[in-house]
Amino acid sequence: TSKNTSPLFYSQQKNDLSRYLQQGGALLFTGHHLGNALHDSLNGSFDKRYIRASFVGNQFTRRIEGKFGDEIGNSLSFDLDYGQSDSMKLETSNNPFFYKSIVFQTNPSSDFRIVGVKFESRDYPQYKVAWFGFGLDQVSNKSVGSKILSSTIQWLR
Repeated sequence: TSKNTSPLFYSQQKNDLSRYLQQGGALLFTGHHLGNALHDSLNGSFDKRYIRASFVGNQFTRRIEGKFGDEIGNSLSFDLDYGQSDSMKLETSNNPFFYKSIVFQTNPSSDFRIVGVKFESRDYPQYKVAWFGFGLDQVSNKSVGSKILSSTIQWLR
């Protein structure tokens, strides 16, 4: 998770993260107010290559719904203790070697509905990144928060 600080990553850290992912690594980014810091800090080639989504804005929301059929978010519905989350937008490219999907969302009719996404390279190097626009400590039901964490770790392996 992140405090609202900038820059979140310095040049050497971005290089280290790139190297880690190029060697088949896996990352989980989670936290509200992380999106703007992540976007500002990783602007340029890193976020275009590895994250494949952009920060849209902060929103006030209480209820989060897991995307039906997703191995992390499926059948989950939960409230946030303090209802702020980051909204994101998936890149529109249809690269066949890169899988991206929505994991969590709010009201499907809202422009700010996507609050959790995941990315997986199916080409070399194979790597995975999950980005949730809320902190796991915000999830009201702690057993649901634990389930999100364990399902995400399982997916990242």
